[in-house]
Amino acid sequence: VELGVRTAVSVATAARADVPRGDAACPDAPHADAPRADAARADAPQRAMTERILALADRAGYGAALIDAAGAAGTAVTTWPQFADTVRAAARGLSRRGLLDTDTVGVLVADAASHAVAIHAIRAAGAIAAPIGAAAGLPAAGTAAADIAAQLKQCRARLLITSAALAELA
Repeated sequence: VELGVRTAVSVATAARADVPRGDAACPDAPHADAPRADAARADAPQRAMTERILALADRAGYGAALIDAAGAAGTAVTTWPQFADTVRAAARGLSRRGLLDTDTVGVLVADAASHAVAIHAIRAAGAIAAPIGAAAGLPAAGTAAADIAAQLKQCRARLLITSAALAELA
């Protein structure tokens, strides 16, 4: 799935024997101790927020939705229509992979714009988003691949959305 906001973002399947599709949610999420079905219900308000944001994007015109000044290429501006189109396209791509509302998708991307798109695409697809790395969803400098793998396993992530720059860590 290409999110196309600032960096290329790919979806890597994490469905391995050591990452079961079980009954525990990501400990960093608000639904930390809930079983998977309860976690999906607890994520419903976030899904509703994504729906409201996309509805706003449909009415907002071509103003800036996301401004990312962190990249080496300079400031990148994503308009509301670009944001909404990208979120919806990525959500369709995730849905084609057969996500369930009890599935968790890890997010490990290098910039805030891709993070926003990934989180909303996951929610629009009906799944549970689990930022991997630092609290802001952006990986901390020096994050080890083993740390990322441990977080993915703990969250029982079925998929991982990552940027090309961080794919090696994943």
